[in-house]
Amino acid sequence: MDPEPHSLLLLFFNINTAFISGLIGFCVLLILSAIISGAEVALFSLSKSEIDNASQTHPQQIKTVKSLLKSPKKLLATIPIPINVEKIHHVENIISGKIKVFHGISRSGLKGTKYIEEAFKILSKRYPNELELTISGHMPLEEYFKVMKKTNIVIDQVYSYSAGMNALFAMASGKVVLGGSEIESLSELKIDRSPLVNIKPDCTSIVNAVEYFIQNKASIKIVGLESRKFVEKYHSHKMIAQKYIDLWESV
Repeated sequence: MDPEPHSLLLLFFNINTAFISGLIGFCVLLILSAIISGAEVALFSLSKSEIDNASQTHPQQIKTVKSLLKSPKKLLATIPIPINVEKIHHVENIISGKIKVFHGISRSGLKGTKYIEEAFKILSKRYPNELELTISGHMPLEEYFKVMKKTNIVIDQVYSYSAGMNALFAMASGKVVLGGSEIESLSELKIDRSPLVNIKPDCTSIVNAVEYFIQNKASIKIVGLESRKFVEKYHSHKMIAQKYIDLWESV
């Protein structure tokens, strides 16, 4: 029996109402985020002369601003990305046949895929019997997990200063990861060293990093284990949650 027209109209109205409410909520949050980010930039961009001049007309407000700027770490803190490592299965990074190197495409222009493609062309000519090189993307999550499972080395991206979710997931899985691990990021997060191999937006940098592991195959297993321990130590979701609580209570 077909539904009555007014029932379909009511269903359509309810769906649209939920969609519109969600869209309005998203826009409001986006605007609030922009306002807060703008205020943050403006506050930390104030020069001493600007503060001194404003103190004559708005002494009470400037007193509050000076108080906030005295403790910038309380006002602006960097907290690592949380990862639930308990749900990510770690397997020893063992080479079976060729060394398998994988780069997943999601945003090629932003991840620097063109440099990775250039590097793969060079590597495939130099080491046809040593390497299995794969660039793929826009695949279902289950298929991505299958590819990741048999991979030894994951090339994340060349433009980043630190590890994002994809790199951290691969590290937690025990993979060797090439990506962003600049000294500025490590210093901000108070990390002495990271097993994540830092690469630049340059195909030579990528080629050199992969060649190191061709010449030092035993390092793949060692770095894979170090990567897992690194994520457990610095990105455990329980530890990161506690950092948020501690920061909130310290303000």
